[in-house]
Amino acid sequence: LVPGTLTQRLTPAELKMVVPKKQVEPVTFRVASGKCVLIGGLARIEVIGDTKPFMFTFFVSNDIKLHPTSIEKADDFVKK
Repeated sequence: LVPGTLTQRLTPAELKMVVPKKQVEPVTFRVASGKCVLIGGLARIEVIGDTKPFMFTFFVSNDIKLHPTSIEKADDFVKK
């Protein structure tokens, strides 16, 4: 694990979930302004302002769920 990264903040049980056990498949989302991608319960990437859509490619463990949604719906989704 690399010093200064998010993995240092995780518990051993959380690390077990985020460290891939097999080869990961990249997942790409086109994220427009006002939209976001929830990365498990770890992070949220938002595109704000008046801008063209961005392409994001994620290389994450298969146990981490990626969820594209609108910024407005993201808080409600996380609360569930």
